[in-house]
Amino acid sequence: MTDPQSTIRFEVVVPAHHTALLEGLALWQQLGLLSDEQVRQLCHRHLTCPLPSPQAIAPPSPVGNFVEPTAANRQRAVAPRSVAEPGWLTQRLQALMEEISIIWLLFLGVFLVIVSSGVLAASQWQNFSPTGQYLVLLAYSVAFFAATAWTARRPTLKLTTQMVQMATLLLIPINFWRMDTIALWQQPWGWAIAPLAALMLSAMLVTLLRPTIEPPAQPRWVIATIVALSWLHGGWAIAGMALIASYGATIGSALTLTAQFPPTTSQEGEPPTGSGLSQPIIVILLSLLILLVRALWVAQVPFSQLGLAFGICGGLLAWQSRRVPARRLWMQLGIALLLLGWGVTVGAQPPLQAIAVSLIGVGLILEQLLHTQRREDLASLFLVGLQAYWLMGRVIPPETRRGIFAWLVQQAGPAGMPWAALGVSMFPYLIGTLLVGNWYYRQSQRSLGRTAEHLALALGVGLVVVSLPNPLMRSLTLSLAFLTLIVTVRRREELPGWVIYGAQFLGLGAIAAWVALAFPTLSYTTWSLLLLGAALVEWGFCLSPGWSRVHQSSWHLGLGLASLGGLMFWNEAVLQPWGWLWLAVPLALTGLAYLPTFPPYRTAIGCSTAAAVLVQALTYETWETRLFSLGLMTGLLLFNTRRQSVGLNATTHIGLGLLFVGALFWQVREQVAPEWPVVLPLMIAALWGLWHWQSRKENPLSRVYKPSLTGWAIALSIGTFIVLYGFIFYTIAEQVPLSRQVTAGIVLLIAAIAYRLWLAPRNPGFYSLAIAVEMLLLALIHNLQPTAPLDGQMWAIANLALGLGTQIAGDFWTARKSRPYRQSWHLIPLSYGAAGIIIGHGQPFSPATGLYTLAAALIGLGVGRRRPRLKPVTFGAMLLITAGFYELLIYQLSQASGGAAGDGLVLLAGLAAVLGVGDRLLSRWIGPYLRLTHDEFKSFALGHWVLGSGLLLMALSFDRSLQGGLLWISVALILAADALWQGRTQENLTYAGITAATVACGYGLWLAVPDTALLLAWAGAIATPVACAMYLVPWPRLGWSDRPWQNSALILPLTLVVLFADQAAAPSLFIVGAFYAWVAKVRHQVRLSYFSVLLANWGVFQWLNEQGIQEPLAYASLIGLSLLYLAQVDPNLQTANSRQNRHWLRILAVGLIVLTSIYEAERGLGMAGFALAIALLLVIAGLAFRVRAYLFVGTLAFIYQVLRQLVVLIDLYPLLLWAVGIALGLLFIWIAANFEARRAQIAEFVRYWLGALEQWD
Repeated sequence: MTDPQSTIRFEVVVPAHHTALLEGLALWQQLGLLSDEQVRQLCHRHLTCPLPSPQAIAPPSPVGNFVEPTAANRQRAVAPRSVAEPGWLTQRLQALMEEISIIWLLFLGVFLVIVSSGVLAASQWQNFSPTGQYLVLLAYSVAFFAATAWTARRPTLKLTTQMVQMATLLLIPINFWRMDTIALWQQPWGWAIAPLAALMLSAMLVTLLRPTIEPPAQPRWVIATIVALSWLHGGWAIAGMALIASYGATIGSALTLTAQFPPTTSQEGEPPTGSGLSQPIIVILLSLLILLVRALWVAQVPFSQLGLAFGICGGLLAWQSRRVPARRLWMQLGIALLLLGWGVTVGAQPPLQAIAVSLIGVGLILEQLLHTQRREDLASLFLVGLQAYWLMGRVIPPETRRGIFAWLVQQAGPAGMPWAALGVSMFPYLIGTLLVGNWYYRQSQRSLGRTAEHLALALGVGLVVVSLPNPLMRSLTLSLAFLTLIVTVRRREELPGWVIYGAQFLGLGAIAAWVALAFPTLSYTTWSLLLLGAALVEWGFCLSPGWSRVHQSSWHLGLGLASLGGLMFWNEAVLQPWGWLWLAVPLALTGLAYLPTFPPYRTAIGCSTAAAVLVQALTYETWETRLFSLGLMTGLLLFNTRRQSVGLNATTHIGLGLLFVGALFWQVREQVAPEWPVVLPLMIAALWGLWHWQSRKENPLSRVYKPSLTGWAIALSIGTFIVLYGFIFYTIAEQVPLSRQVTAGIVLLIAAIAYRLWLAPRNPGFYSLAIAVEMLLLALIHNLQPTAPLDGQMWAIANLALGLGTQIAGDFWTARKSRPYRQSWHLIPLSYGAAGIIIGHGQPFSPATGLYTLAAALIGLGVGRRRPRLKPVTFGAMLLITAGFYELLIYQLSQASGGAAGDGLVLLAGLAAVLGVGDRLLSRWIGPYLRLTHDEFKSFALGHWVLGSGLLLMALSFDRSLQGGLLWISVALILAADALWQGRTQENLTYAGITAATVACGYGLWLAVPDTALLLAWAGAIATPVACAMYLVPWPRLGWSDRPWQNSALILPLTLVVLFADQAAAPSLFIVGAFYAWVAKVRHQVRLSYFSVLLANWGVFQWLNEQGIQEPLAYASLIGLSLLYLAQVDPNLQTANSRQNRHWLRILAVGLIVLTSIYEAERGLGMAGFALAIALLLVIAGLAFRVRAYLFVGTLAFIYQVLRQLVVLIDLYPLLLWAVGIALGLLFIWIAANFEARRAQIAEFVRYWLGALEQWD
């Protein structure tokens, strides 16, 4: 019968937004299941959220000590307004008042108080006796207990109470530890203090823990366990007591936690729920951890002896946290402890503790598997069980194991031992895994059954792999695997494909293993013939009617065996005459393909075709077998192509046929065969003849063979080109006459290509014909003087003549026949022209070099005018014309003597100017013929202008004569005038003309003024009146737009200042700055004044440097004031949306000044006072002008200076640091307590203060 005084504790998971939640709570309250206080606590914890920030009609008076507001204040009317998203600082302060933040502040406070007071006490430790030292610790613990009792009487300090209470509970086992360490009962008065302290500490434990223990846990049992964990710290001076206490504590904690704190679950089969670990569980675990830490690091108990204890602890944590999502971290910690316990004990002999830890893990995983039925849990159970099985093998004494291994080595040999023996010794575990899988199949859990089979398969593969080095173990393992697989699946109605493949593979492997064991000296040839026979046997199974998975596996395994056997035979094919036997493979594959009941006949045909090619590598030893193999396979491929009419089969058939014909020619070459340069063109002609014959037919074979014939003809043509060109270049290099056979071969090749073009004109045919003609031309030129080097000029001229001839012939043919141009008719003349340029430029530089370029340009112009899409060719030809003229001029310059290099560049620039003027003058006559527009000619004129300008600039880097300098100015002015004249319609050219004129005038001043240093120093000031004139002249009346002139006037002075920055004078900088200030005022563009500020700062920096002033604060002040000016006047920073950007810019500006002053303050007391003065001035300015940046930065700087002085004091008096630590810890605790107790008042005050501050700039 249930005890009427007992209670039931369970948890229910309900969404916080559920509509019936409040109705259900009200109903439970009416039934008496919940009290009013419980409902309030539940709603306060789970059903609260931050309220929208109200705007009070009158702001509340800020109260310094955060006292409770009066009733009048609480009843003050609030005007409703739209809820705005709180600011960043408001969100951070609200986050500080959340529970996790309060707990963290409490932890930091308690930690600081304990550590700081401990250090202070340690500084005076030598003044106390052992008894006195312990009494200090006891008093400290009692003080924490008293603080817990005091905060517990205040309901608003719940979190503070929990934190201080936890600290007290952890100090109690430390007290017992200290009493045992100093042997307090042996000290003066210790015999009286020790029992009183133990009883008092136990009473404190009972007092603190009893209210925290909830049903179904029994308070007496739990309290007794926790008290025992503290008392177990006694008597450790006795040998072995530390180990006994550790295991006693571990086992006792395990019994208590499993019996008194079972995991909570929901009702009616819902998923288990729960929250974090309760306080008694945490105290038990931490007390146990303290005891184990003492045993390891103080009592020096070997880690390996405590592995089981850690495993038990980990098992406890995992057991308590299983299926509780909120305890996932505890579950991970438990698993980590289990792994730690296993890791420190696995190396022991015998590993009994590791086995025990493994069994704990097996139990946890098994319980999880029974509950979840997940495949991941089954895999984990398999792995853990596998290593446990392995550990059980180590329980056997080492002497016995060595004897067993010695017997195995005697029977099986030393190869791969002892690992190879695992293939047999681990098989019981594999069989057990398969039995588990069969059990799951009988339970209709096919997913877990398949998982068990897959795990067994992976283990079996591993066992086979490790047993491979040893012949006997390999044979036994493969045989066991084969028999196990057969027995396992013999009653299955439907077998998966991998099972059939695995069975056949294991059977073949086992047979091969036993053959290798019986005949270890078989050669590769014998093995290959055995594999060939096995492949033919496997394919023999495919002859039976029907098609099943067995037929499919036999087909695939036969392919694999044949491939492997062929590779092994090829390894020794040079020494063995049995290669012709492998002709059976393609013959058998073709025979299978012709079976009506063989579905993969396409694959068989493909494999047969590949085998017909590969088998030639096994039959090349004698010419008889070679010709027999090529002839037989050529005939076989005809059947393959008939069975499957695809291009690959036809291509391979023609290729083997060509090889067969080539082999015949090679065999009888000494009797009747002509030279190869003639044979190859004849074969090409024969292929085109066959193509012509097949093109007259209309059947599937003809459609397949025609592309293959074309491909082989093209491939042979490419090969013939390579061979013939190789002959020609070889004879040219060796300076010997070219044989008639080569010339005849070229002529035959041209005839074959012409025959193909007669049948079907195509662009590739014309390309081939052009290449062949070029080859014939090269051969004829060489034969004119065969014993002398090749005449490159004649070759270049011939190519250019061919280019002009083919271009004119194409135009004539097209005009006469009224047919469109072919693409090859464009590319062939261009190719000849390109070859002529390359060959001609490969010769020594001569007057004809430019003529080669001009001739190629004529070819390009003739081709480019044909179609609008060929205009890029025309453009390229015009570039070649420019290059040709430049080559002619450069040759003349190279022949001249004397003069300066810069003068030559000026002449080249003059040529560019002449060409540009010529482009403008000749465009109306030549443009229609070349089909170019006026704008396109203007583009070339512009290109020549850019080229001339670039050459002029390059000339400035070289020496020039006086006449060359005057000529330079003249050409520059001509280019400037040209650009300015064209700029009346194109503004961009106006900029170019102004630039050219400016450079020309500047160069003229450079030549005219002897003191160049003074000129460079005042360049900006000299350019300023010129810029003013350019800005004020009414240019529209003169025909120009005023925009380029005014923009150039804005750029000119600053450009000169930047170009000659290292020589600029300070007054010149101020003059240029004044110019930009004037322009900013005239144009009403305040941002132009930034240049004035920049130049003024530059000038001041230069003046400070000249005066020897190196104070960083001066430079930082200039930069900071400039940034403040930017924040004050920039238009984009004056809008309301830019308020935050303006704020951060001001912070950057004043921060730079303040940080520099702080850096300077380290130099002495005077500078420190100056830095404080700057900080106070910023605070006053911020308050006076209501600017946040000044206030924030000034306040932070002032606080930093004060704290800096405090650091100096701490450096002089070190103990002051720990006093500050105690004060800071108490401050943290006080802040956390106030946040917890007066959350609403603090939030209201912070909102009012931040709201007022948000109105500042």
